Amino acid sequence: MANKEKYKKQEKDKKRLETLRTFMSSFTLTVAAVVTVAIIIPKSPIAEIENVSAFQNEIVYQVSVTDEEQAIDLSSLKIVLDGPLEYYAYPLALGLNVGVFEGLTPNTGYQLEVYGNKGFGDEKLAAMRVETKAGSNGAIVSYELVEAQEFSYHYEVNILYNDLENLYSEVNLYYAYVYMDEEPQFYDMVPITQTNQTIELFDVPGENASVHLYLEAMTELGDLIILDELTFYVPFKLSTYLYLDQKSSSNLHFQFYEDYYFKENVTYKAEIYFGHMLIDEKVIEISEAEMHHEGGGFEFTGLKKDRVYRVVVSSTYINPYTKVEETVVLHEEEHATLADYHIEYEITEYDTYFEVYIYLEDPNHYFQVPYYTIYELVDGYMMYYEENMYDFTPDIDSKSVTFTIDYPDLENYQLIIAVRNQNDYTINHIVIDRIIEE
Repeated sequence: MANKEKYKKQEKDKKRLETLRTFMSSFTLTVAAVVTVAIIIPKSPIAEIENVSAFQNEIVYQVSVTDEEQAIDLSSLKIVLDGPLEYYAYPLALGLNVGVFEGLTPNTGYQLEVYGNKGFGDEKLAAMRVETKAGSNGAIVSYELVEAQEFSYHYEVNILYNDLENLYSEVNLYYAYVYMDEEPQFYDMVPITQTNQTIELFDVPGENASVHLYLEAMTELGDLIILDELTFYVPFKLSTYLYLDQKSSSNLHFQFYEDYYFKENVTYKAEIYFGHMLIDEKVIEISEAEMHHEGGGFEFTGLKKDRVYRVVVSSTYINPYTKVEETVVLHEEEHATLADYHIEYEITEYDTYFEVYIYLEDPNHYFQVPYYTIYELVDGYMMYYEENMYDFTPDIDSKSVTFTIDYPDLENYQLIIAVRNQNDYTINHIVIDRIIEE
């Protein structure tokens, strides 16, 4: 009987052990699943509290935020100032943020924090302790874009300044406009004579420039002290150029020049629409032979005659200031294809020259100038060599021309034979475009 009870107890313990093993196995799988989820959580944005200036009743901040993986809900991005009996929260944007908390309690400690939400609640991105204090100090409180013109910007800069200890004989704001990565060449100076003062900055360069400012005080002993310093960038934009260089009854050919400075992580796309309907799209390629002038050609073919089309060129790039991918429309233009015309040609090669015959039915009189152009090809580059123009001989419903082209004394060259309008050079029908190599 004792052995039977012992056997029952062993079986009961075995079942408990198997249950515990099953539970632990299930727990392990759950933990593994949790770890897998944690791995795919997007990388947090980076927030840096770059500078803080404390006054008796104000705290001025400079905060920079980047979000390379675009993980954050931008509406949740904020800076918080938390005190013993006070709480303030202001929204932030990607890039540089400059602002001020006002009406604070003197000689009081506050917690300055930056928050953002990636979908799992507010996450603290940066924090520091700061205390209001009476004394002598100055800070650049804000900068604001007032007006954007085609090639320049107008900004307002606000300065906060206190000299409760009578330390300074004068305070001045210095500013310079900086092009790309160049060093500032010249600083303008504005005297600071008021506690709150607004400075106007006119004609700030519009092409990816920055403004460098520093607030400098001279003490009663003649020493110079930098009270605050700030560099901000004008809105980022690519500087590109697009023009139509050739059109026919079925084709539109464009020349495009990319931005001279920003070439990394930048792509360009061209789309063509008839009304609201997308007809065609293509990536704009800059060939090696064209890189010396940052130009690239692209063409839309197979279009309907005598139709108005809308061409849109856009770019996708990584904003160098926010680290976020952006897509913007750079150019939007309307162009019409030509109406009816009919062209025939015959090119005969002889020992020392080409003989060219062109026959043209042109009821709208688009074309008046038959011509040829020769470019020498040297190491992949085209160099102008020769060009000649001729006149058509008119008939009742048509016109024609015959001319000869002597073989040039060149090893490699490009031969273009075409007809064009005498005034509008975009009306240009290429008869042949041939690379000839010996």
